[in-house]
Amino acid sequence: MSAVEWGAKSAGRRANPHHLAWGILLACFALFCLLLLSILLSANYFIFQSALPMNVILNVGRGTVGLSYLANPGEQVGVNGSVITGGVIIRSDPQSQGTILFMDGEEENERLLASLTLQRNSRVTLINTERPRFAWSRRGYEITLQDVIGEINVTVTEHAGPQMRIHGITPGRARLQMT
Repeated sequence: MSAVEWGAKSAGRRANPHHLAWGILLACFALFCLLLLSILLSANYFIFQSALPMNVILNVGRGTVGLSYLANPGEQVGVNGSVITGGVIIRSDPQSQGTILFMDGEEENERLLASLTLQRNSRVTLINTERPRFAWSRRGYEITLQDVIGEINVTVTEHAGPQMRIHGITPGRARLQMT
C-alpha cells in the first residue's frame, strides 16, 4: 500500500469543512436567538409583571391585638404603628379592635390603598401582600388572607385603582374574592 492510497482513503472520511463551518454558524445563531429571547422575556416580566411587598401597618383602636408569626407561633402584643410582614396571624380579643393599613409609596408620599378592620373576637392570617414594581406595570395590588374568622370590615380607597384584588378563605373553605 502506498502513501497516496492511504491519504486518499482518509480524505474521503473527513467531513467537508464548509459543512462543518455552516453547522457551527447555525448552532451559534440558534444559541444567540435563545439568549435574546430569554433576555426579552425576563425584561418583560421584570418591567410589567414583577411585584414588591406592600407596606402594612397595624393600628390598635382599643384593647389588645395579638400578633403571632407562622414561623414563630408565640403570640406578641401588637403595638400601634407596627409594621407587619406576610405570614402573620392577627387576633382581636372580646374588648379590642384593630385596623390593618395597606400603604403604597415612599414615606414622603405614602398613600392608603385599603384598610381591614378587625372587630372584637376576630382573627385573620395575612399570607401575602403585593404591589406593582412600576407605575406602568400590568400587575395590580393583591392581598391574600387566610383563616378569616369573625367580623372584618374592608375599605378600599380610590388610590388602589381598578386593579386591587383581595383573596380570602375561611377555615370552612368559603372563599372571598374582591376585585
